[in-house]
Amino acid sequence: MYFLVLSNSITKLTTRLFPSNGAIHAMGGIKLAGTIRSSCGTGYPKKRDLGSHALVYLLAGDGEYEDSLGTRQRVQAGDLIWLFPGVPHRYGPGTSSRWDEIYLVFEGPLIDLWRQQKILTPERPIWRLEPVDFWFGRLEAATLTSSSKGWENAFYQLSQFQLLVADMLLASRDKENNSSDRDWLAQACRLLKAEGASVPSLDGVARLVGMSYEDFRKKFTQRMGMAPGKYRQARLIERACVLLMRRSRSHKEIAEQLGFCDEFHFSKAFRKQMGFSPHAFRLKTLGQIRQG
Repeated sequence: MYFLVLSNSITKLTTRLFPSNGAIHAMGGIKLAGTIRSSCGTGYPKKRDLGSHALVYLLAGDGEYEDSLGTRQRVQAGDLIWLFPGVPHRYGPGTSSRWDEIYLVFEGPLIDLWRQQKILTPERPIWRLEPVDFWFGRLEAATLTSSSKGWENAFYQLSQFQLLVADMLLASRDKENNSSDRDWLAQACRLLKAEGASVPSLDGVARLVGMSYEDFRKKFTQRMGMAPGKYRQARLIERACVLLMRRSRSHKEIAEQLGFCDEFHFSKAFRKQMGFSPHAFRLKTLGQIRQG
């Protein structure tokens, strides 16, 4: 089984395969993930059934989704398609166009329970999730943790994935998330994802999106489920994971690039979010790459 390492930039989307042990906890988990640039969708007119749950999130482009339950809907960048086992479907761009996507395939009794309890329903397969760069980052983070070994890491992955699904479900149903919200939210996410020592402060981000800090913090937390400072820290650590998988970068260089005052503070922040040190993460990931 293979997973895909994703670039940090949607505009420069690239994919690279590396081997994974594919460990799935007994309660369920991700079994395949990746990105496709210029995807053709299902690639043929006949509807298919994967036999597993899957999601496809459009990063660029547009097209159409259709399934055996009668749903037929136009989709575009920012739409997530949830594919259900037992529901034949087809999707893809028009014959003269393409789209970019990130996809995850997953299975297990816990995920089946979500469907039985109607938390997820095949009658509502399309979710609207914006801004694209925020949800791309969240989905990307899920794929980066999916190659860890051991039942503890598999359980952690499933817990994080369950939280991600809950966040996506709530965000897609947020009726207050109108177009004006999306504009300032997308700008705030871009500013909070910036790297280096010269990035704007949280107060500065608030001013740039035209709000007082208190209003910005309240509205951002309502929309994203986390405070701006926590969002910034999470994105930095996700970026650190990508950089740590490159042998050429030292921990000190990564700390400087991401704007940490020194290697010690970088290691402390990384351990707080990930549960282990940057050194341990590098040993885990690079060790698996070498074994492949």
